Amino acid sequence: VIYSRATGKATVYKQDDSSLYHIWAQNKLLLQNCALTDVIKKLGAWYNETIVCDNFSPDSIYVTLTVRNEPLTEILHTLKTIAPIDFQVTNDTVYISRE
Repeated sequence: VIYSRATGKATVYKQDDSSLYHIWAQNKLLLQNCALTDVIKKLGAWYNETIVCDNFSPDSIYVTLTVRNEPLTEILHTLKTIAPIDFQVTNDTVYISRE
């Protein structure tokens, strides 16, 4: 379950692999072969940030990554090297667009 203090909403995610639960307890976010759209949603919840995709839906792009204590901008720079995206941070919102 991911709870957003900003919106007061909870999202329930099902996890079929119980071996991944210990990763959450170690303060890690593991994303295995996830559509970039889902990665963006999960990163927004993990960092409690608003992330918006402008002008495209990156459903056809899949990535695997583990997030530890890296700043969100570092993760976004990494994603930019492996996917055709660009990003801009304005006020408290991250805008992701096709590169």
